[in-house]
Amino acid sequence: MTGAQNNLDDLNPDGGHAPFRNDLQKFMSRLTEALRPLADPKEIQTTAAAMIGKKLGAERSFYHEIDEQGWATSTNGYASGRVDLPEKIYLDDFGDQWLGYYRSGTTVVVEDVDTDPRFSDQERIAWSSRGAYACLAVPLLKGGKLRAILALNNSSPRVWAPADIALAEDVADRTWDAVERARADTVADESRARLRASEHKYRTLFENIETGFCIIRMKFDPHGNAVDYRLEEVNPAFEKQTGLNDVVGKWVSNAIPGLEQHWFDAYGTVAKTGKPARFENFAEPFGRWYDVYAHPMGEPDSHCVAVFFHDVTERKNAAAALRLAEERQAYLLAFSDYLRPFGDAAQIKMAAGEFLGKHLDANRVIYFEVDGSDYVAEGDYANGVENVSGRYPIESFGEQLFETYRRGEVAVSHDCLSDPTLSHAERNAFRAVEIGAYIGVPLVKNDELIGGLAVHSARPRRWTDEEILRVTKAADRIWAAVERARAEAKLRAREAELARTQRISGVASIDIDVAGGLRGVRSPEYCLLHGLGSQTVVERHDEWLERIHPDDRELAQRTFDDALARGDDYESEYRIVRRDNGETRWISAKGVFYRNADQEIERLVGAHIDITDRKRAEAITKEAEARFRLLVETMPQLVWKAANPASWVWASPQWTEYTGQAQADSHGHGWLEPVHPDDRGPAMQAWSQATDNGILEIEFRLFHKKEQRYRWFHTRALPVRDDGGSIIEWVGTSTDIDDLRSMQDRMHVMVAELQHRTRNLLGVVNATMSSTLRDTADLNEFSELFRRRLHALARVNALLSRKAEGERVTFDELIRMELEGVGALDDASASNKIDLVGPAGVKLRSATIQTFALAIHELATNALKYGALAQDEGRLSVSWDIRTDISGRGRRLHLVWHETGIDMANQTHAPGRGYGRELIERALPYQLQATTFYELRSDGICCTINLPLSKLIDEEFDNE
Repeated sequence: MTGAQNNLDDLNPDGGHAPFRNDLQKFMSRLTEALRPLADPKEIQTTAAAMIGKKLGAERSFYHEIDEQGWATSTNGYASGRVDLPEKIYLDDFGDQWLGYYRSGTTVVVEDVDTDPRFSDQERIAWSSRGAYACLAVPLLKGGKLRAILALNNSSPRVWAPADIALAEDVADRTWDAVERARADTVADESRARLRASEHKYRTLFENIETGFCIIRMKFDPHGNAVDYRLEEVNPAFEKQTGLNDVVGKWVSNAIPGLEQHWFDAYGTVAKTGKPARFENFAEPFGRWYDVYAHPMGEPDSHCVAVFFHDVTERKNAAAALRLAEERQAYLLAFSDYLRPFGDAAQIKMAAGEFLGKHLDANRVIYFEVDGSDYVAEGDYANGVENVSGRYPIESFGEQLFETYRRGEVAVSHDCLSDPTLSHAERNAFRAVEIGAYIGVPLVKNDELIGGLAVHSARPRRWTDEEILRVTKAADRIWAAVERARAEAKLRAREAELARTQRISGVASIDIDVAGGLRGVRSPEYCLLHGLGSQTVVERHDEWLERIHPDDRELAQRTFDDALARGDDYESEYRIVRRDNGETRWISAKGVFYRNADQEIERLVGAHIDITDRKRAEAITKEAEARFRLLVETMPQLVWKAANPASWVWASPQWTEYTGQAQADSHGHGWLEPVHPDDRGPAMQAWSQATDNGILEIEFRLFHKKEQRYRWFHTRALPVRDDGGSIIEWVGTSTDIDDLRSMQDRMHVMVAELQHRTRNLLGVVNATMSSTLRDTADLNEFSELFRRRLHALARVNALLSRKAEGERVTFDELIRMELEGVGALDDASASNKIDLVGPAGVKLRSATIQTFALAIHELATNALKYGALAQDEGRLSVSWDIRTDISGRGRRLHLVWHETGIDMANQTHAPGRGYGRELIERALPYQLQATTFYELRSDGICCTINLPLSKLIDEEFDNE
C-alpha cells in the first residue's frame, strides 16, 4: 500500500512520466473497446467494474444502480474471492453522513475505517461487517438525483492515490455513458421492432381483410371536374371483389371501361373537400353493388383517396327479393281476400280471372279442362278481346304445348306469333283467338293433365319472372279455392244428408269443449234420446254424469277419464235414466279427441246410440246360448260349427276331451288333424259337395286320445241360412258308431258263417245219411245209426251256439264232448282206459268243427263198440300238440288217436272202409286241407290227423 502510494506520488503528468499516461490511455482504450459491442446495461456495468477493480488492485469492485426507493442494486463486477459482492444495499444503512456525500456527488475515499475519524463506532461496525475497510466510491448524479455508484473495496486499509481516484471517476462516467447508450439503442431497437411489427400487421391486415381497399389519385379537368383516377395500391380483396388483376398504376378509364360518372364525382368530392364519405353505388361493368367508405389521404394537393368497400350485391339482391316477396305476399293476400267471399266454384273462377287480369293488365284469363283430344275453355275474363269459351282441338295449338302441360311444367311464350317451333296453321290458331303471348299453368293429378289456367296478351309481351311466378302462385290458390268450394259444397250436402240420417236413425251427436270446462253442445237427437228439453243445447259434464244409472256412474266416469288421459278414442257403454219419464236406457257412446297446434286436447266429438233393444236381444241370445251350450255339453255327440264349408269356428268341449285337440287348434282346417289320414281326402270331398247337396253326411275315423286308437264316427251337418237364403254357418254333430260298426261287422260275419254252416250242415247230413244207408242192412239199423250221428252233429252245433260272440271252440272241449257223447266218460271202467294229453285252449276254426267233430265221433264210436273201450285190456291214448308247417308261416294241430290192447284176430267186425275211415282219409284232406294217416295194427288202431289252424288262432296261441 505504501509502495504503491509512493509510486503514485512520484508520478507527475507534467514531469514527463509518459509511460504511465500511455498505460492509462491504453486502459481507457481497452475499456472503450470492451464496452462498445455490449448492448446489455448489466453486462456493461459488470465489465467496467471488473476492469477498474483489477486495474487498481481492489479486492472487490461493483457498480450500484439506485432505484426510486433508495436501494442500491449491485451488479456483479469483480471480487478477489476473500469477500463476496453484496446483492442489494439500502443507502440508509451507510448513515446520513455518507449518504449526504453520495447525494452531493462527492467521491468518497476511505483508506482505513478503523482510523478514519469520520466514522462512528456503529458505522465502523456496519462497514467492516461488509468487508469494506478501505473504500473508493464514485457517485453519479444525473438530473440532480443520485443514479449510480461505482465502488471499490479492500478488506484491509489502503491508500488511494489521486490517479486512482481520477481513473475511477473517469471509468464511472464512461460506464454511465455506455449504459445509457445501450439503453437508448435498446429503446431504438424496440421502437424499430414495434414499427416493423406494426407494418407487418398492417400489411397482413391489408392483404387478408375481406374488405376491398385501394388508394387512388384523382384527375381533374381544368374546370375542376373529376374525370379519372389512377389506382396507386390495391389489396387482394380488391382483386377478388372486382375481378381485376394487375391494375396498379393504371387509370380506371382504361382498366374499367364504361364505369359510371357517379363514381368519379363521389371520389372527386372527397379529394377536394377533404371530408370522408360513405355511400352505396351500383357498378354496371361488374354488375355488382358496393358499400364504399372513401377517406382523403396525404396532402390536399395530392388528390389521394383511400377507399374501403364491400361487395353487398347479395344483400341488395336479398333485400330486393324480400321486397319483391313482400309485394308478392301482399298481392297473394289481397288475391285470397278477394276470393274469400265467394263460395261457388264458378264464381271463384270468374272473380280470380278478373283480379288476375287487372293486376297483370292482361287481355284474357281463362280456365281450361282437357276432355279427350280437346281443350275446353270456360269462365274467362276478357279485356279488349273476344270471349273464347268453347272447345278447341289440342292439336291446333301444337303438340309441344300439350307435352309441356302434361309434364306439369309452366308454358310461357313472349311472342307465339313468331315462335319458330309452331307451324303456320298453329300460329293461325293463336292469331284466331287473339293470343300474342301467354302464360299457361297446368293442373296435373295422378300424372294426368286435368286442365289449367292461362293468361293471354293480345300482343307480344315480355313476361317477367315475377309475373310468371305470380300467375303460378295464383293458379295454386285458385285451384285450392275451387277445390275448397267444391269440398264445402259436398260437405254441406253431406252434413244435410247426415242430419237427415241422424233424424231418421236417432243417432245423437255431441261436441264437448274439453279445454273450456267440459261443456258440450248437444244435438236435437241427443236431447230426445236423453229425455231433455228441446232448449237444452249446452250441458255441463256433471249434468251428464248425474243422469247415468248409479250402478254405472263410477265406471263411466273412469272410462272417460282414462280416454282423456290417453288422448285416444273414447268408447263406453252405460245406462242412463231419462230425465222426462225416468226410463232406463242403454247408451253406446263413442268419440274422438281433437288437439290444437300445441297438441293439447281441445274437443271431444262423439255420438250416442240407443242400444237398449240390442242389449235385450243380447241377454235373450246369451240365455239361449247358455241353454244351447248346456244341451251341447251334456249330449254324447261331438258338436261343432263352421263359417265356411270345412272351415270350423267352434268345437264343443266333448271334441277337445275326446280328441285331445285344443279348441283353437280345431279352427279352420285344424279339425282334420285327429281324422285318420286315409279319411281326410273323402271328408274334404264330402264338404266340397255339401253346399250343393244342402247337407253334409259322411263317416270317418277319429283318434280317441284315451284309447289311443281311431274309432268310427258318423258326421252330419246342416246349413243355417239367413232370411235371404244365404248360408250363415254350418252346425254339425259327430256320433261315435265304432261299436255299432263292430256289431254290424260281426253280424255280417255271423250271418255269412250261419249260411255257410247251414250249407255245410245240410251237406254233412246228406253225406251222413248216404253213408249210413250204405252201412246198414235195414231201416231200424239205419235209424239208430243215423240218429247217433245226428246227435253228434247236434252236440257240435250246440257247442258252437253256446260260445259268446267272437269266441271259438277249443280242441280239448271238442274231444271231451265227443267222448262224453258216446258215454265213454260216464263209465268209470271205460274212463280209466283213456289218456288225454295235450295243451288246453287250442282254438279251432268254426268252419272246420262239424267235419272234424264227425271224424272224432266216428273214432270214438268204433272204439266204444269194437276197439279199446270195448275190450278189457284195451286202452285209448289221445295226444295233440301245435306244430309249424313246412313253410314256417303257419301253425297246425297234430292229433294222434292210438288204441292198444285189442285182440285184432278175434274181431268179428273189424273196421274196414266204413264211413268213419272214409271221412278221415278223404273228407278231411279235401275239406280241411288236413293230412291224415289211418293204420290197423296188430294190437289196435293208430290214426293221425294234422290240420291247419287260422292265422288269428296262431297269433292268439302265441300270445297265450
